[in-house]
Amino acid sequence: MGARPEGDAVLTHRAAPPTVIRLGPRPRRILFWVVLVFLAGLLLELSLRLLLARWLEPPFGNARLGYAHDRELGWFPIPGDRRQVVASRPFAVEHNRMGFRDVDHRPKAGPRILFLGDSFVWGFDVEQAERFTERLRELAPAWEVVNAGVSGYGTDQELLLLQRVHDTFRPDVVFLVYCNNDSGDSSTNLRYGGYKPYFVAGEGGLERRGVPVPVSLSYRHAQHPLLFRSYAVRAAALVAQASFGDGIVQVRDPTDAIIGEMHRWVKARGSRFAVGLVSDNADLRRTCKRRRISFVDLDGAERYPEHAAHWTPEGHRMVAARILRFVRDTDLLPPPSSAAGGAGG
Repeated sequence: MGARPEGDAVLTHRAAPPTVIRLGPRPRRILFWVVLVFLAGLLLELSLRLLLARWLEPPFGNARLGYAHDRELGWFPIPGDRRQVVASRPFAVEHNRMGFRDVDHRPKAGPRILFLGDSFVWGFDVEQAERFTERLRELAPAWEVVNAGVSGYGTDQELLLLQRVHDTFRPDVVFLVYCNNDSGDSSTNLRYGGYKPYFVAGEGGLERRGVPVPVSLSYRHAQHPLLFRSYAVRAAALVAQASFGDGIVQVRDPTDAIIGEMHRWVKARGSRFAVGLVSDNADLRRTCKRRRISFVDLDGAERYPEHAAHWTPEGHRMVAARILRFVRDTDLLPPPSSAAGGAGG
């Protein structure tokens, strides 16, 4: 081999020493506490899921039916909402542009009957076409049938709803479907996981209380579903509501006074008023007789065995036939030619 030429440089490479990043005492403490809090939160979440899952499940409130918080009524269906609900059976829910589970109504052109009530009128556990209101349209096509049922409503909320929509629909007949649990609904400010307005009956008449209605946990669940997947958030919200929220109020049953006011209010606007009794109720019978309110017994219609025992499709068919006979026997609705005109819904 030849000698290395004079003047050539020999290059050598030395590996640079590794850079070691050392956290100071303060960052180490911060990291320690972050990890500790994370692990504690994870342990809390797992513990709540294992030990308290039953108590922290979201209530089966009306938010699951496509309802939203309402400052005056407590809750009200979301206009245009569509969804599937599973109870005794799966059934479809579709709300019209006003929020009712009903067709969109045109301007009034014939005798119109407006049905008020809770889930029995709304049609829990049945398809819309299977309800008694749809059956009535088939049996009496000259009638304009409006279904203004809202699941979970007490008679107090139904009175307030009537006052909101009466002038829009201008019905010839307002037909209240009364269920025996309505007296309990009307005697409190919290029902089915939701706050609601309520009335106190006194010598001066009815006094409305509980408005504006506060937002309840069931509707906060619906508004923030991702946040409320955490059981820790659910527990914190439950404790906050119990500590700082509105308490539960119980009042003496105002049903007699509410039905009396509903009757008076309807008559003052030129409409007729009637009541259908889902189950036998001696007190309501006496109230209707004393106030000279027409009523019909709807007891005996077939029901499901679960989920508050609502009417089956066959039960709705029987209810429709009984209401049809009652309305014709009592001449509640005027002939079609004399009922046309007025506003529509």
